[in-house]
Amino acid sequence: MLFRYILAIALLVSGVFFEVSSGYADSCDPDCKSITLSTKGVELVGVVGDVSVRVHDAPSTIVTLVGNGSLHRYFEIHQSKELITIQQKSEYYGRYLNTNGSVSIIAGRYYTNTVVIGNEVMVSGAAKSADWKLSIVVPKRQPIKIRGAVSSVSIGDTEGPVDAEIAGAGRVIVGRIGSSRFGSAGSAVFEVDAVEGDLHVHMVGGGKMIVRDGEIERLRVALQGAGHAEIGGTVEEANLSIVGAGSVKIDRIKRRPVISLLGAGDVDYTLAK
Repeated sequence: MLFRYILAIALLVSGVFFEVSSGYADSCDPDCKSITLSTKGVELVGVVGDVSVRVHDAPSTIVTLVGNGSLHRYFEIHQSKELITIQQKSEYYGRYLNTNGSVSIIAGRYYTNTVVIGNEVMVSGAAKSADWKLSIVVPKRQPIKIRGAVSSVSIGDTEGPVDAEIAGAGRVIVGRIGSSRFGSAGSAVFEVDAVEGDLHVHMVGGGKMIVRDGEIERLRVALQGAGHAEIGGTVEEANLSIVGAGSVKIDRIKRRPVISLLGAGDVDYTLAK
């Protein structure tokens, strides 16, 4: 009964959550595989496939489809003064609904059907691999946003901020970045080479966050479920919250962290000398 109620809400409002300003980016004809734009940031919405983001010295952003079809076939690409939004079309992705962090619904040709209610996965189905890859080349320090479901996203040494909020079992691999935020509902995996600045992590379910190096000024980690965060490099200060059986490990921290535990969670850290 609860599932039917949630599904009915999703069907009624799913179109609202993914409304993007009308009008495809002007410089891409119906058969084009590549488009060059000028903007201050990139947002990926429900892009379920292999995505690579690399850095170049030019001020433009280049989006290229590698494989069968065209950009028009799989994506809506919209440009504003501040942002390029790349949204996978619903017939190849589905809908993603988030109501105050409590409900996530994903469905589509290239993704496992999933319903998450609170911390519990209620329904899951089969997925199909995409027959394309998306290549994005950006200027250094350009902000990157990721929303909805992903399969595999690889981001190079942008040295800029990354803001990722994903659902499901995606994998996001990142190079050297600035102050960033990572959130997930499900069993997503985030791997980051280095963070310079602040880092906020919020995971519901069994997600994993790994940071190998960096100088983190303020670290905030909130885990609900059985997630794990492993933070390398040096941390200035940290606020850690675990509800459930999650765990946090910090290699070096200059001040004792503020810790809140409810359940069987575990925190391991070493004070820097």
